[in-house]
Amino acid sequence: MSLQSNPIIKAISLLAAAGGLIGAAPAAAPAKPPPPSIGERLAANRHTLQLSDGKLSGDGAALLAVAVRQARIVALGEDHLTREVPAFASALCDLMAPELAATVVEAGPVATAAVAGTLRAPDRLARMAAFNARYHNGIAFLDTRADNDFAAHCAAVARSPNYRTIGIDQEFVGSAGLLIDRILDTPLSPVARRAVIALRDDERRGADQAKASGDPSTLLLLADSASRIAAARAAIERGGNAEAKRLIGGLAESQMIYAKNSSGAKDSNLVRALLMKRQYAAAAPARGKILMKFGDWHLYKGVNPLGERDIGNTVAELSDVAGAPSLHILMLGVSGVHASFGGYYRPLGREPFKMTDDKDYHWLADAVQAQGPSGWTLFDLRPLRHVAIANPSPDWKRAIDGYDLLLLVPEFTPSDTIGAEAADAKPTP
Repeated sequence: MSLQSNPIIKAISLLAAAGGLIGAAPAAAPAKPPPPSIGERLAANRHTLQLSDGKLSGDGAALLAVAVRQARIVALGEDHLTREVPAFASALCDLMAPELAATVVEAGPVATAAVAGTLRAPDRLARMAAFNARYHNGIAFLDTRADNDFAAHCAAVARSPNYRTIGIDQEFVGSAGLLIDRILDTPLSPVARRAVIALRDDERRGADQAKASGDPSTLLLLADSASRIAAARAAIERGGNAEAKRLIGGLAESQMIYAKNSSGAKDSNLVRALLMKRQYAAAAPARGKILMKFGDWHLYKGVNPLGERDIGNTVAELSDVAGAPSLHILMLGVSGVHASFGGYYRPLGREPFKMTDDKDYHWLADAVQAQGPSGWTLFDLRPLRHVAIANPSPDWKRAIDGYDLLLLVPEFTPSDTIGAEAADAKPTP
């Protein structure tokens, strides 16, 4: 029997010729559409927000109110020295007021304590101008009108009798005179007092030089002063009380962090973050709501753009343990004018900016394109953690995991240092 006459082979041949199973390609599955882009996902989770006369409106206001109510800690990551961010932070304090126990700010604890006592005073601005005149650049941010108004507003609306304004950062560049004066207010042995007075004289010489030149590098905290501070610290260890030791320790640690930063040491930001974590743990109230306002890189949950776990991650973890997740809000300007350091004892500078031209923030171009037609735009990032997105950048992945809400303001305007506008301001005795 030939192969051609074999009935089995013949049947197989007929099936193949008819397009049967043998040799036929399977039917192609319908092509899956690509996942939406980050811009499309942002547009789908976009809300409007307006702030007028201290009141929030727009469909984002209700979403924000619910999110704030559910959180114990609200962490506002900002672009510094604007008018818009402190105004929004004041509105957050209004939402939190019934349970607001503390506002935690990016400033040194000693300087913040010194300023906090003036926040409810009727002559607050005059007192703050006097503080600025005596301890120029003695505190970060709260020496400006917008931030000081925000801190005063939160202190005024908080209903807790134990409400506090708390600083947890290193002491600021011009604060050495304040800390030394506080040390001299404590009981000291004659030897320790002489050592501290010698350090005060060094501090004043450096401040006078910086005032004349505008160059802050001669300030005690920025100069090569570790050995001089160490000598005073040794004398205080032998002839000072616990408060004096705490103050000189804070001075030494702040100087060390600035020295690491100026030398380009890789661990300078890590050391600073560890300091903030320790000081937060020591000072934060155990009950009640807390508002935090820091530079945006500090308040990421998880790893921030520097590749470190900063204070934002710490409060997120602590909130999870307490059963009340923290709410992290990233607030940035699309364009406008930044305030900038203009020199020691000099007015703040002014620098126009555009977000999409900034090497650290140009990745936000998708959000800029997805803005609403008017007003502020609030993006809810939480739904984006659980959906497919077409090729999200590492920056977007980090932001979606690190922040819950993104608030874009079309234009930022700069704040000003509190100073001569308070006519009755005089240096404190």
